[in-house]
Formats: sequence, C-alpha cells, structure tokens
Amino acid sequence: MGCGDREAEGSDSEREGATVSKLHLRYVQSFGGYHYFRRRGWPRIPLPGVVGSAEFMEAYQQALAAAPVSIGASKRSKPGSVSEAIAGYYTGQAFRSLSSGTAMKWRAILERFRENHRSRHCRRSLSSRCSTPWRPLLH
Repeated sequence: MGCGDREAEGSDSEREGATVSKLHLRYVQSFGGYHYFRRRGWPRIPLPGVVGSAEFMEAYQQALAAAPVSIGASKRSKPGSVSEAIAGYYTGQAFRSLSSGTAMKWRAILERFRENHRSRHCRRSLSSRCSTPWRPLLH
C-alpha cells in the first residue's frame, strides 16, 4: 500500500463472524465506523453508506474526479487583493527556494502584513504609498 492508501472495512457483519473481504481504495480513511476520502493537501470528504455500496462508490468516484482548490483561489482571497498576492507568493518558486528558517521569517512578516491589509486591493495599496502614480511595469 502506498501513501494515502487505507483499508476500508466493511460493516458490522465482520464482527458477527461472517467473512467479509476488505476493499482497498486509495485515499479512503476509515475510523469510528465512518469513512472519508482524504488526499494530502485537500479537505476531508465524508463518504456515505457502507463500503462498496452503490452510494459509497458514487461518492468515491465524485471525490476522485474533483479538482483541487489552489491556495488564493478560494473564497478567502478576493482577486487583486493583498491576501491573494501573498498566497500566490507562497506557491511560487521564489518562496519555495528559500531555506526553511528564512521562509518562516518571511511568512511571519507577510502574515502580519496580511492581517492589516487583507482585503485591500494591491493597486490601491501601492499607489497610496508611492510618490508617482502607479503604472504597470510591463508595457
């Protein structure tokens, strides 16, 4: 089994002595009688029904086909906002190439800045601090 692979166990019939084969589904986590679809970096999706049932398998297929939500593209960050710009920086090569200590320091600084200017539009934030009017850098 690879990373993200779990054994999805059947219902209570296994405890009653009946022989039930285990279904091995990728990204399925089972605990406490509940089953979840979970990929690394994605939200946990509850899977309804008994493992292997039509309802369960339909929900599993939908979860497999779902597109990932990228950082900054969610409802938390408005397009053009300071928050979106910071989220974009975190996913960029420039930030990922920093050493871990430097990245931690920059993240702390940027998160404090984000708290104060989260919903401000980048153009307005920059132009209010510049002595010359804002112009696009690329012509």
